[in-house]
Amino acid sequence: MKTTKKSLITLALVVALAASFVFAGCGNKSEAAASTETEAVTEATEATTETEVATEAATEATTEATTEAAETKQVTLEVVDNEGTSTSYEVSTDAEYLSEVFNEIGDLTVEGYDSDYGFYITTVNGLEANYDTDGAYWAIYVNGEYGMYGADTQPVADGDTYSLKYEQQ
Repeated sequence: MKTTKKSLITLALVVALAASFVFAGCGNKSEAAASTETEAVTEATEATTETEVATEAATEATTEATTEAAETKQVTLEVVDNEGTSTSYEVSTDAEYLSEVFNEIGDLTVEGYDSDYGFYITTVNGLEANYDTDGAYWAIYVNGEYGMYGADTQPVADGDTYSLKYEQQ
């Protein structure tokens, strides 16, 4: 749309400038009148350009502010250990994925490794879940529903509650 608007403005200015040359060449206007008309077209072009630059700057500033505001999310991370004790963390974040949120919480430690299915959590706040020895694992829940993604691919959305729950089979 910007390109079309600029093209139309440029076309209008070229037509006006061409018309001023035609009228000046036909002897309908004196050189002073033709010069004055050319100056008016030039001033109009400069004013239009200044307006376009100001509009673009305002649009960019608004877009940046909107993007920054949209990126900041308020989320809750709940950790439920093997005894059912729950610890909640309220986080203001611009993280895209849940594993990034872990890094923003100072008194939370999450350990694991990359697997074929994404980041596999083995230990949270010092409590290890070892599936091989006792069938225990850390499950991810999103708003109370069993998560469908690993921590490194679970998208973070504003207002959501994420839970890391120690579970055992």
